[in-house]
Amino acid sequence: MQYMIVRKIKEIFLTFCMITTGIVVATLIYVKIYYAMNDLDANILWQILFTSFLCSLGNLIHPVREVGKRRFKIDLLLHYLYINVVVLGMGNFFEWFDLSIPSMTLGMAILIIVIFIVISAIIWTMEKRESRRMNEKLLEYQSRKVKMNDADKIF
Repeated sequence: MQYMIVRKIKEIFLTFCMITTGIVVATLIYVKIYYAMNDLDANILWQILFTSFLCSLGNLIHPVREVGKRRFKIDLLLHYLYINVVVLGMGNFFEWFDLSIPSMTLGMAILIIVIFIVISAIIWTMEKRESRRMNEKLLEYQSRKVKMNDADKIF
């Protein structure tokens, strides 16, 4: 159980780093498209870190244990909706954009889905690789155990 908690904390931290990077890139794109300014207030950095932290907490929606496909899809949808609420809510609160302007909201929604898909794909790939590595180790362990049992039967 302790391993699973440490793994979840690592996942949240990794997600935080990826979300922060994604938000910085999205901010650069968004500012160039919707605002004709080159200077940003330094407070935006704290706002990005705070928003990224809130977004990374969305990983807690996913249970530590394995779940079925239907439950996984529901959790993924809830996670995506959570991310939208956080980013659009914090963006509106910090006055990054105006939700009453449809083009701004649509632009943000597009950036959110792109970042969400990229980060989800990266995490999925990493988890698949870890799962494959763990299965290989398990097979190694089982193979050694069978050999040891066979050796004990001989003597």
